[in-house]
Amino acid sequence: CSTPGGSDLAWDIATGLGLLLIQFCTTTWFVMRSPTIVMEQEPQLFWLPGYSSVFPAQWLLLSRKNRNIKGEEFDTRRKTKQNTHVYICTTMYHESEREMEQLLTSLRGVAESQVGERTFESHVFFDGGCRQGQPSQWALQLLSVMERTLQ
Repeated sequence: CSTPGGSDLAWDIATGLGLLLIQFCTTTWFVMRSPTIVMEQEPQLFWLPGYSSVFPAQWLLLSRKNRNIKGEEFDTRRKTKQNTHVYICTTMYHESEREMEQLLTSLRGVAESQVGERTFESHVFFDGGCRQGQPSQWALQLLSVMERTLQ
């Protein structure tokens, strides 16, 4: 008689580590075979414009351009992505000027990277942004940062 579960546990761990090693090696092989493209615009880096927040690493690996995939495969998808709408909603309370500048710089980058027929909207909601019908100091601070940042 053998001990219950002793060898099964070792077999399960060895199988799991083997599968993890195979996944790591195949992903590394895929990335290393692709040409290195640094500091390019979004249309030169990716086949499909956009971003998927479900599995970001897999999305970036599978949608980036490389020499293994032909462009004709993505023509039909690109046509359906042309009328995309991008909505960004942000909530603010008592953020510093630096945080507001970072947000506005990011929003400007998203707006400028729009390709095709995509539309972009951004909304900033303030908690306590008005008191008795007058904007608070934080809302006024955002307006002054907007003038400096978005010029």
